[in-house]
Amino acid sequence: MSQKVYIVEDMAVTRASIISTLEQNDIRVMGSSASAEIAWKEIQELSLDLVLIDINLAGEKDGFWLAAHIKASFSIGVVFLTAYGDRDTLEKIKLTQADGYIQKPFKAPTLIANIGIVIQNISLQKATIQSQKNPEIIIKSGGKQVFIDPSEIHFVRSEGNYLEIICSKKREITRMKIGDFLQELPTNQFIQVHRRYLINQAKISAINTHTIWIDQEKIPISDSYKKDVHELLKDIKVR
Repeated sequence: MSQKVYIVEDMAVTRASIISTLEQNDIRVMGSSASAEIAWKEIQELSLDLVLIDINLAGEKDGFWLAAHIKASFSIGVVFLTAYGDRDTLEKIKLTQADGYIQKPFKAPTLIANIGIVIQNISLQKATIQSQKNPEIIIKSGGKQVFIDPSEIHFVRSEGNYLEIICSKKREITRMKIGDFLQELPTNQFIQVHRRYLINQAKISAINTHTIWIDQEKIPISDSYKKDVHELLKDIKVR
């Protein structure tokens, strides 16, 4: 599956060069920005593996601000791109809990190798955490705690800051972001197919280029997820 990366770099020439390098190495660039504030808005709406961040950015907020927000909210990689290697800069990078930094100027193989290492390490961490979790998920729904068996979930639909969780025999509503809920689910069982939808692969009844059917429910596959969805499900045997 292609690695999904967002780039935050205020030098247009450098940003274009990075995008070209990543795409030539089968890494999907999901977006880019010169501003930390704009990047933060867009990152919250995307499914990403890693964000590359320059420290000095256009606007009031710098790369440290953005990295801290990302790490506080999501389980995705953060790698700094910087021309500075002094002790003060390195200490600030550590405080953000970033997963690494690459000093400019850098060569393409170094950039690609670092991205691969960081994403692999994060995937291993998630797998370890998932293996230690209770198989049941606990959510807040209707003012009480509700236990849900992930195998009973058919699909999840996002409505703003709320999720509608459709199960075999019940439907629950909870206040949570779709990306955060995905982190609670078994990684080999669920996949995001649209910014508003997660599906249980075991519940698929039919699939075509643009749509997945779960029972009688038609669920769209958005362009942002189409390549990954069809690569993952190419050998699926629908029931």
